[in-house]
Amino acid sequence: MSSDEAVRARIRDRIMRLCGAGLGLRALQDQAAAALRQAVPCDAWCIGTLDPATLMITSSVGEGYPMKGSGRFLEIEYGEPDVNKFAELARRRPPVGRLVDATGGAPESSPHWREICRPSGLRDELRAALVVDETCWGSLNLGRSAARGDFTARDARYLAGLIEPLALALRAALVSDSVEVHDTTIGPGLLIVGDDLQPTAVSPAGQQLLGELRGLEADWMGPLPNAVYSVISCLKELERENTTPADLVPRVRVRAGNGRWLSVQASRLVTGSGERQVAVILEPAGPGELAPLIVRAYALTGRESEVASRVLQGLSTREIAASLFISPATVQQHLKTVFEKVGVRSRRELVGRVFQQQYRPRLATGRPVGPDGWFTDASR
Repeated sequence: MSSDEAVRARIRDRIMRLCGAGLGLRALQDQAAAALRQAVPCDAWCIGTLDPATLMITSSVGEGYPMKGSGRFLEIEYGEPDVNKFAELARRRPPVGRLVDATGGAPESSPHWREICRPSGLRDELRAALVVDETCWGSLNLGRSAARGDFTARDARYLAGLIEPLALALRAALVSDSVEVHDTTIGPGLLIVGDDLQPTAVSPAGQQLLGELRGLEADWMGPLPNAVYSVISCLKELERENTTPADLVPRVRVRAGNGRWLSVQASRLVTGSGERQVAVILEPAGPGELAPLIVRAYALTGRESEVASRVLQGLSTREIAASLFISPATVQQHLKTVFEKVGVRSRRELVGRVFQQQYRPRLATGRPVGPDGWFTDASR
């Protein structure tokens, strides 16, 4: 093994330890990037989170890319033809791509290169979709100036070997048990944005929720959080393709820095004078939206999810077995796996984990229960 390979191996081991250390999201992003840049030198980096249901970017941090360029970055990602888009990489094995390689040595053919990389003095970009268990949880960009030379196939292989542990670590950060008690009486927030991606009006609730999302990202990102840019860019692309049913609007779920899960969606507004604007609704996500995400985050199988939901309903092992037409021994085996994945040791701890994350914050503010059995938006 050459000295360079030995250094890369040591850095790989360090990143693997970081990924298993239970770090919070921002600490994981910063520390993983710092280590990775020692093995794969670069002049810019960005690590983001994605909603696995839509593959829309919900937050990102990084250094070296254009100041306030987030809105245009996402317009290109979701609305213009280009190479190495994250949705495409997520289906590729390995889910890694080099910009110069993908453009056949002509990076100027890429709008992302022309408008994002070139203004930053970057010649090449190495991208990865952070995928584990066929689900994409994040995005990674590394940018390199011409002085450093283009990324190599060896660089891409090295990054490919780290994708699964990085994805697992991002997934774990999203379901960490450090949950604060929030003001859950807050209702939906409204943000009005022009077609130039500039905000024109925002409600007080919208301002508060935007602030929560802002805590996820670096100061140099655009004036609005990435989750907002993502849903607006997707709305515009759907309009161009004329594929937007009246009851379907782009939506993402994102966990804010304080632990609250938010839903962000965009729809078209046309004023009486014909001015085109976008209405963005931000609101705390309900259990129906979160359940599929949390199942994915803990990597529960369909059967494990069924067993876990019945435990939360208070069913005994025999009752669960009867309802699912399986043996009590099989129920116990599924429960053992669920406990390991969620990081608890008993039924009581499983129920407690869900209570702390979803019910306690709402009970603390005295919110009444609605006809669907879930807490309403209004306080008593």
